[in-house]
Amino acid sequence: MKQRPGMLLKRITMPVLLVLILLVNVPWSHAQSSPKSKVFDLIEWNGGKFYYGTYYYPDHWPESMWENDAAMIQAAGLNVIKTGEGAWVTMEPAEGQFNFGWLDKAVALFARHGIKVILGTPSYSPPAWLYAKYPDVAAVDENGVRYRFGSRQNANASNAHYREAVKRIVTAMAGRYKDNPNVLGFSIDNEIGNPYSYDADTLAAFHTWLKNKYHSTQPCLGHGVLGPDAHCLGPSSSPVEHGWGS
Repeated sequence: MKQRPGMLLKRITMPVLLVLILLVNVPWSHAQSSPKSKVFDLIEWNGGKFYYGTYYYPDHWPESMWENDAAMIQAAGLNVIKTGEGAWVTMEPAEGQFNFGWLDKAVALFARHGIKVILGTPSYSPPAWLYAKYPDVAAVDENGVRYRFGSRQNANASNAHYREAVKRIVTAMAGRYKDNPNVLGFSIDNEIGNPYSYDADTLAAFHTWLKNKYHSTQPCLGHGVLGPDAHCLGPSSSPVEHGWGS
């Protein structure tokens, strides 16, 4: 059986990630039986088998290829895939209109090959329709230039429209798959690292945070903000010398 160039088994890097996220699907009584229970053991929970897998994106391939791909992954000894983090527009092609049919089929198909699924939430890949309707979801760089649709991780994580859209898609995903026995859990975002945004809304939100924490928005040489006694308040709220002119 010939394998397609550049596909499926190029990244076998997931075991550590699994330990962090699989508790989403652990039965509550299993994870918290008593105060003296031992640390959760993923291998024991899986019947003595270690979870070992790869990334696979069914939305990138014709459905006619999924069966053969799943068979090859199974033959390679893998038993879990991660998918979904780049498929926001496939799952929500228009605002509030969800299409999970293809993902339902993929999860069921891989389950028949003994392969579980970790679903990545797609917050790092907003769809074009979101940028078109709410241009302010894009971050603004230090030169005042707003990013555009076309690359990943260029959204403004502080923007209300972006946050509401993320909440909507991840809530829909969780509601649909939280009880699916073939879905091990959810990977939150992917390669977290949105750019700093220098837009007016983010600045206003930062000023609000400063007022709530330090009761001031006056800057003092990058150390924090100027307190009422003319001392610079650092991150710990402890007075430090402001160092003017030093």
